[in-house]
Amino acid sequence: MTKFGYLSVPVILFAMAFSANAQDGKNLGTNADRSQDVLDVDVWLTGQVGYAYSNTAAGDNTDRTGGDGSFYQNTYLGFNVGFNDSVSAAISLGTGYSFSDAEDGEFGEDLTGSEDDSDHLNFDLYNLAFADAFTEGLTVTFGSFHRTFGLDADNLWYNPRRQGSNAGLAGVGSPDRHTGLDLAYSSDNMSVGFTWVKVDDTGVESGDTTHVLLDLTYGLDSVSEGSAIAFGILHENLAGEDTVTTIMIDSHWAGLVEGLTIGFGVGFNTGEVGATDADGMRIALNLTYDLGMDNGAWVGAKFDMSTEADDGSGWHGYNSKNGAMALNLIEQYDLTVIAFGGGMSFDMGAGKNNASVSLLIGLADADAESYGTEIDVNFDQTINSNVSWGAHIGYLTGTEDNIFGAASEDGDSEYLITFPVNFSF
Repeated sequence: MTKFGYLSVPVILFAMAFSANAQDGKNLGTNADRSQDVLDVDVWLTGQVGYAYSNTAAGDNTDRTGGDGSFYQNTYLGFNVGFNDSVSAAISLGTGYSFSDAEDGEFGEDLTGSEDDSDHLNFDLYNLAFADAFTEGLTVTFGSFHRTFGLDADNLWYNPRRQGSNAGLAGVGSPDRHTGLDLAYSSDNMSVGFTWVKVDDTGVESGDTTHVLLDLTYGLDSVSEGSAIAFGILHENLAGEDTVTTIMIDSHWAGLVEGLTIGFGVGFNTGEVGATDADGMRIALNLTYDLGMDNGAWVGAKFDMSTEADDGSGWHGYNSKNGAMALNLIEQYDLTVIAFGGGMSFDMGAGKNNASVSLLIGLADADAESYGTEIDVNFDQTINSNVSWGAHIGYLTGTEDNIFGAASEDGDSEYLITFPVNFSF
């Protein structure tokens, strides 16, 4: 058994035993006779194991598969503690390795930051939060936390913890952290946030990366239920004296046409990275149409364009792409991507609509030339509330010989196969 296996067994058994007392409202309390618990404790455990295989042995895709093929795994054990519904603390421990869009980093990134590849536990998130601090609706958080911006959880405009070979800024270390101060105010149809954090802590102040994010989200239920618009301004202090300011506008429109959901966003950069100007731009459009069938059948289309380096640094962002319309291979930020797809769910085993299948076709351009055409087939099944698995296949053809490195076994085509298994308790 690997070191990961020896570590995971006692961790899983401990978490399952402890969470049995904390689930379904049976939280631990310092005074069980009172109508309201003074102290609530919740324990959670999530993880992923899987296998990834690609025919590309060198170049960018090595970061996703570790070469021809590799197993990957990661585990997160967390404790959430609440006091009188107003003060809470969170502690999370991580071990193993991540893959692609999972939490932070590409495949092969050691979540523990260990230099000797040891699989030990290490703190991942830890913070102290005060709800309704100073005024109703205001939450103040100190410590390390996961801060994002965007209205679509699968296609966030700001998600630095998803860092890897396709990150907007080369050289920013992974896994990245948000460690600092976060203020979040929410009302019935509006939320405002302010965050000051260190994202990359090198131990030398002049080499650190810090972010200041100010964002506003406003609900547009008066226009159509479920619609909203969000504005965000991100100011980065990079290593040395470099600074970049990014303006992001994201919108979500539901119900304008029955069954149709529209997501549209635009972003701009200004500043300097190294000796070049950060003058990029990004436009993202996502369309999803629910066909209104019992099996949840849908069709979708998307357009995602990021300006490339042209006497400048191009688009400089921390956006992430995931979800039903995310392509398996060519989701890189310096590409113009047009994709079409569709999917449906069905019964498998004892479940009801617990399995899904989708087919995607994507076209991408790079440097004003064709990058490639990709075809994806994805299958996912939820076995129960604790375990799910899938099989994802992506085939990309028409790429240039050096797209994935000169040592590529087959320069004009590539495929990637992954078998993820997710568990949570």
